[in-house]
Amino acid sequence: MPARTTRFAAHRRLPLILCDAVIDRHRRLVLVAADAVITAAPGPAGTAGRTLRGLALPFAADGRTSAGRVRASAGVVTWSPELRRIKVFTGHDRTRPVGYVTALSEGPDGLAAELHIAQTPDGDAALLEAREGTRDALSVELEDVELDDAGDLVAAELVAIALVPLPAFSDARIAAELGGDDDDDTDGDPEPPAPGPAGPPPAGRRPARAPAALSAARTPARRGALTLHAASAQLAGAYLDGGRTAAALNAALANITPVSTGAATAPPQWLGELWTPEYTALDWANAVTSDVLTGMKLTGWKRLTGPKISAYAGNKAAIPTDGTLSFGPVSVDAHRHAVGADFDRIWIDFGDETVITTWLRLVAQDYARKLDAAIGALVVAEATDAGTAADVISAISLAAAQLKRAGASVNWIAIASDLFAQYLSIKSADAPWWLAASSSVDLSGAGATVNNLSIFESIDLDDGTVLAGDRRAVTQYTPRGNPFTVRAVDIANGGIDAAVFGYSAELVNDPLGVVAVTVGATTP
Repeated sequence: MPARTTRFAAHRRLPLILCDAVIDRHRRLVLVAADAVITAAPGPAGTAGRTLRGLALPFAADGRTSAGRVRASAGVVTWSPELRRIKVFTGHDRTRPVGYVTALSEGPDGLAAELHIAQTPDGDAALLEAREGTRDALSVELEDVELDDAGDLVAAELVAIALVPLPAFSDARIAAELGGDDDDDTDGDPEPPAPGPAGPPPAGRRPARAPAALSAARTPARRGALTLHAASAQLAGAYLDGGRTAAALNAALANITPVSTGAATAPPQWLGELWTPEYTALDWANAVTSDVLTGMKLTGWKRLTGPKISAYAGNKAAIPTDGTLSFGPVSVDAHRHAVGADFDRIWIDFGDETVITTWLRLVAQDYARKLDAAIGALVVAEATDAGTAADVISAISLAAAQLKRAGASVNWIAIASDLFAQYLSIKSADAPWWLAASSSVDLSGAGATVNNLSIFESIDLDDGTVLAGDRRAVTQYTPRGNPFTVRAVDIANGGIDAAVFGYSAELVNDPLGVVAVTVGATTP
């Protein structure tokens, strides 16, 4: 081997070189026992179609690597005599081996390699990508790398070869696939590389000799304007050339990432408010009538007694008379609700009122639940006791009969939670005709309908209780636009005041229009 020039007198040793990106050396330092070798039986005959060959490391050409600009020459790269240990990966992914090296040879153009591709799904994909030209380039992985100040490779050990789309050296491409190729190739195989001078390998190592069939054609270098990939490679090399502190080197294109540049180029994705379950069913409010509230006090009257007509004989006889008529006053006070908060005006100034609108929405939902609960509490307190029943169906039948006798209709039925489970478990064969004929159940809202009758579960009821009623028996009064949202500017403190005000009143028009039945025992 020709004598080295004095520029090699000052060179740097990179103790660990790996893949496309600079990483912590301890992630690559893996110790394996020397005898931990997997021995496999020879493969079936005719496996030449799974062999690739090409120029893995061109000589006398600048390559852009993860350690910057590098130039290789003959005799400086060594490798293990056990070529099977030199694995082939897809894109330097150490978790995806696709084969191993079967022959290596140095020629005037560079280091030629012959690769056996495994008969695995990843190996099949690697062969297909090589045939189709989408991943037809080679990239070497070197360890124990020594570089001089000019970027010339002084010493290194070849530990792996990767199949990549774009090589750091433009000539490092797969030249041919051995066997298994049905395409007509009139040009024939390229000439095998001529043997070139090579330095003796270190003690304990010897370079592998390529078989006679191995050849590596050189792809002519193309001149002209830089492509996007080539420009990116030069930028990566220029960035890494500065300190040459690379802990890894391979002959694929160097990476520029947010981590390597120290720039946070991936902004976080804004999700906004996440979904939260909210109970929005207003069963009591939907079961009664509603009217407009125009004042804080409601007054009226209710008939207590009234006259009754009697039979009349006629023939100029005196007619029956009844002057019974009495009234009772009715007076109900409306109640008020309110809540407020003082927000930093930054929510307004930057055009995002999400916090304020969310607060207002949650207040409105809470107010609606409170109005619904107020109706439920009043109905439970004012309901007429209709007696007891043996089961939930009997209780519903008894409540309907009681309302009918009072002259009311059945528009809704509220069932305690324990009885609602029994109601849902009734088989169609055991259900009365009016239930089996036309009914539906909404498990998501714990409710059901039978014709136009609303049936719902209520946690406001004690266990074993069924309530039924006429929607005209109860009225809830609220003003138009209720609840009212108010905003004001707090200039002195740089804030926005927001508040919600609500008004409502509930009235049972007649207790006979709401009845309660207790399930558990029958009336003797």
